[in-house]
Amino acid sequence: MGNRGRYGKYGETKRLARLRMSGPKPKVNRGKPTVSRRKQRFYKVEDPKKERILIRPGMPSDVGFISSLSRTAFDLYGPYDVLLSQWFESGRVAALLALEGKSPAGFVMLGPPFSLEHLPDTGEILAIAVIAQKRAVGVGDRLMAEALKTAPHLGFKTLILHTAIDNEPAQSLFKKHGFTPVKIKRAFYPKGQDAIMMHLHLT
Repeated sequence: MGNRGRYGKYGETKRLARLRMSGPKPKVNRGKPTVSRRKQRFYKVEDPKKERILIRPGMPSDVGFISSLSRTAFDLYGPYDVLLSQWFESGRVAALLALEGKSPAGFVMLGPPFSLEHLPDTGEILAIAVIAQKRAVGVGDRLMAEALKTAPHLGFKTLILHTAIDNEPAQSLFKKHGFTPVKIKRAFYPKGQDAIMMHLHLT
């Protein structure tokens, strides 16, 4: 074996290579969360790109957004950009705004029924609208949930609402939150469309 002993020049190189191969392998981060599978069972890794939906009371400065969105969402049924702005500014109704990040994404308006004011303890969901880019992602669902929480604080024990007879997505949302159809109102909207009246007893 010569004077290099058991681990000669080439033997020593091979031994070190084997040691490197048998040691722990470094973890490679490929852009995924570095939380272990075990820890993921106990808490959820949040997606930093996903904005959180916040709900806040409407303010006088929101009238422009409410009017603009009402024109886009309800022009088919009548001049609700004007009507909803007037109702909001009257001080008789409450509005809640949905914010995604710092941008408004939708609103819901509730107050005493304008056509059924003789009904005691009854409020009405007067309008709910979400901007086109944020529909079907939970904004309307959050607005409805907050409206139902707010209604008892306004003294309402029952809520009613009206929705177009062919607006199936809206009807599905309202039914999800406990509203049931009561009757059909013919030519309910200013432009002549029929509406379904729905109601909900709050508990």
